[in-house]
Amino acid sequence: MLQMKIDTSSQLQIYKQVVNQIIEHIAKGQIKYNDRLPSVRNMAKDIGINIHTVSKSYHELEKKGIIKMENRVKAKVIASSSRVVDESHLHNLELSIKTIIMEAYVTGCSKENINQYITKILDELD
Repeated sequence: MLQMKIDTSSQLQIYKQVVNQIIEHIAKGQIKYNDRLPSVRNMAKDIGINIHTVSKSYHELEKKGIIKMENRVKAKVIASSSRVVDESHLHNLELSIKTIIMEAYVTGCSKENINQYITKILDELD
């Protein structure tokens, strides 16, 4: 069973929390290419959230090209760190990262703090 922590007091929507945590599990190698995720129903039951929320999370991951849905309720991981990334995905990723970094900077984070956060996150992948 995946270790998922839902923070109901967070401003981040629950389906996005699920998406982010699954991506993190894949990035850290805890979920691997071709692994099957729990069914939508089982995931909802395991973490105590609505089945429609899990379904929305899985569909978001499918849109991002991270999982492939089978029979509308089962999901298989199709992403891996060794996959070749296309230019349009890299461009969208750059825009997303740029927005987050700029927001952090204008809300008071120093360049050094931002660099430390980025380094810390990348070090977690090793």
